[in-house]
Amino acid sequence: HKIVKMSKRARKGSGSCGVGSRCRIGRKPKRRKTVTLEADYDTLPDSWVVQTVDGHTKYHKIVVLGEVPTCHILTHTLTEGVGRNLHVEVLGRHLNKESTPALRVLDSLPKKASLKQKVHIINKLKVCSGNSDPSLLKLADKVGRFYNISKDIVAKIESDHMYTIRHVNCAILLQEGTRCPACSKHRRYLQVKHSRRRRRLHKDDFWKKTPFNKLDTPGKQKRMKFYFQRSWALTKAVKRTKAALERAQQQSTIEMEESLANDLGTVINEADENVQKLPEGNFKKLFLEQQKKAIQVKGAKGMRWHPLMVKWCLYLKSLSTAAYEVMQDAVQLPSTRTLRDYTHWMTAEPGIHTDVLEDLREKMQGSDGKYMVLAFDEMKIKEDLVYNKHTGQIIGYVNLGDIEQQLLALEENRSFTSSVATHMLQFMLRGLSARLNYPVAHFATSALTAEQLYPMVWDVIGSVECTGLKVIIITADGASMNRKFFRMHKHPSGSNVENGIVYKTTNMYAEDRNVYFMSDVPHLIKTVRNCWEKSHFGGTRLMQKRGHYILWSHLENLYKKSQMPSGLYIGKKLTREHIHLSSYSRMRVDLAAQVLSESVHKALQFYRENAPEQFEDTVATEDFVLLMDRFFDIFNVRHLNEGKTTRKTSRDPFREATDWRFDWLKNVFLTYLKEWEEEVNQKDGYNAAQKAQMLLSKETINGLLITVTSFLEVGPLILQDPHMKFLLTERFSQDPIEAYFGDQRSRGHRNTNPNVQQFNQATNILRISSGLSKKERGNTRGRERESTVITTTPKLRKRMKQRITNLFNLHKMYQKQRKLLKRRRKRKRKPLQLNRRVLHQLKRQKIQSL
Repeated sequence: HKIVKMSKRARKGSGSCGVGSRCRIGRKPKRRKTVTLEADYDTLPDSWVVQTVDGHTKYHKIVVLGEVPTCHILTHTLTEGVGRNLHVEVLGRHLNKESTPALRVLDSLPKKASLKQKVHIINKLKVCSGNSDPSLLKLADKVGRFYNISKDIVAKIESDHMYTIRHVNCAILLQEGTRCPACSKHRRYLQVKHSRRRRRLHKDDFWKKTPFNKLDTPGKQKRMKFYFQRSWALTKAVKRTKAALERAQQQSTIEMEESLANDLGTVINEADENVQKLPEGNFKKLFLEQQKKAIQVKGAKGMRWHPLMVKWCLYLKSLSTAAYEVMQDAVQLPSTRTLRDYTHWMTAEPGIHTDVLEDLREKMQGSDGKYMVLAFDEMKIKEDLVYNKHTGQIIGYVNLGDIEQQLLALEENRSFTSSVATHMLQFMLRGLSARLNYPVAHFATSALTAEQLYPMVWDVIGSVECTGLKVIIITADGASMNRKFFRMHKHPSGSNVENGIVYKTTNMYAEDRNVYFMSDVPHLIKTVRNCWEKSHFGGTRLMQKRGHYILWSHLENLYKKSQMPSGLYIGKKLTREHIHLSSYSRMRVDLAAQVLSESVHKALQFYRENAPEQFEDTVATEDFVLLMDRFFDIFNVRHLNEGKTTRKTSRDPFREATDWRFDWLKNVFLTYLKEWEEEVNQKDGYNAAQKAQMLLSKETINGLLITVTSFLEVGPLILQDPHMKFLLTERFSQDPIEAYFGDQRSRGHRNTNPNVQQFNQATNILRISSGLSKKERGNTRGRERESTVITTTPKLRKRMKQRITNLFNLHKMYQKQRKLLKRRRKRKRKPLQLNRRVLHQLKRQKIQSL
């Protein structure tokens, strides 16, 4: 213990050097008087000595700890001056009243108290003993320190004076007790830690519940031996159970009469005969055959399901998981885990993936139809963020691809952080001759622009071209970003511009071919109908052609005429939904197609001739309806026999480049639009806004022009290919994307607003089970219900499993590689890396996999 008495002038000045405020650096200080105090040993407590060094009187206390005397000294240093400053050092630490509350007892002494009185008081204080238990000392790390959660040092072993664990906030001196509050609190923590370690070490089966990577080598060996013994015991138990069942079956078996046995056999044979009578390729026959095969196999692992059966089960489970689980109790179906292996063969993430392109190449292998249509459209999704526990990522942000994402951040002058996605941009590939509707890529977007769309479209085209397929047409709706995207391909020479619109561009991945732009025809029909609906006196549009008005009131009068109570009327297809449009009915293509149909044209013509008082000026409306009806028929050829069933030659498939419909589109349809626009522009007394009201909307006219102009050039080009025997124009539309969005929303029976994570999860399921959707209604038009026909179905991709049947043999493999590694190190050869598969499975394998 150290106590130092300073000079009397120490407290006079405020300088840190202790010689007064008048002291200056480099200046010789004034000579001071010093007083030497001689202390009497008889008046000092035991073990205290006095020492005078350089005018300073120091009191030392020598404390003997243990058998060997050591200089564990409590030193008091006191320097006399004008004022007295008391410096206390204990065990090499400078103490003050804030860190050591016991020193506040000195405040009770009078100001003129002698040094000997202070020595007597300090001598009565006790030194904190810390935590010197041997069991607790073993809990420290290699350098004798203890840390908290933040890796800060909270205590350490003190070996200079006392071999004990002392907290960093230890008070050192105490008035009562043996430990300070800080050391006492830390002692409780050490005791709990020691108790846990002791229980873990003394427990015989601690290695059963401890994680495998936390065990030492003997513990791992015990764990492997335990697994092996348990698997062997379970195998014996299974054998005993099978033997008991066989004995019970032999004892409780009842012999059946020969006649009854023959009857049951006859029923089974008749059922088999009925199954064989079903035509080849029928799904019912396949389903019954798969049920019979699943019942006969010994276990679920021995069943190999037909690919079409897997597709059907995936589609059924996507509609309702609960319904699929109920059906599993009644019939034999693949397990949920088996279906998961088929849907998780690749990670479902936005963007372009090589696994998807490889799957597309396998689907089109051996097919002659290489011409493809690339259609894309956006779907509104829920703004939501989801944490993926497998990858540690937060899903739900905008994802335009790596390069596009960084360009977007650079344009907005911010860091590479994305906003929450509000739409999903889906790209779908359609075959002109092959029956292919394949979702090739999708991106999470928000307020997408044409500049962002441009690189994504060409990235998808380049990826598809690498698979050997040829993208020849790009189809999109009439959104503003899509129209701007088309205009961005304008050539400086104007070679790809006709009728004032850009309709094609050179394929940058195959310069000998062009890529043609088309607007989606079903969307065009809806916009044409919407323009006609707004055409009336006092409305936003008043269309007229050759001096005659094209009014929506003509259709309303026809609808009222068809509601007469006579029972005989024309225009029976018209309903209230056709006339009074709502937000939902405006999206339905079938309503627009039925309004712009030949039957409406004939009904208006009939009433104009027989009831001229109500239909006196419908000539322009009749020509307009007939023109749009034929245009829609030409671009709506869905199958080979549609022209025969509807008795319309305009719905026959295109087979020759000299088809009469090419001339009709060029000489009649385009001429009608051009004459109509020229006629309106030549009128005097009207401004530009009034002239625009006399025509279809500018966006609709441009969509019609770009579609017809592109088809007039690309249609004959496709038919010249020897592999293209016919052409179905319905393949140019983006109806499969609308149906795909409907399937996304119908997952789980109803999910009208999925988020990014749900959209990603449903993508693989819908990609595998494509072609099985049987919805007859939608926002595009009614789809014909077709029976599921078995065709040459390629083998489905499945996630590979890595299982270990015998962990004991795996442990032997691991030990063998360890020995080989040690041998190579002794011979100073290049070290051999351990088999990662063995190490990974040793750590991750659990009892459930036995």
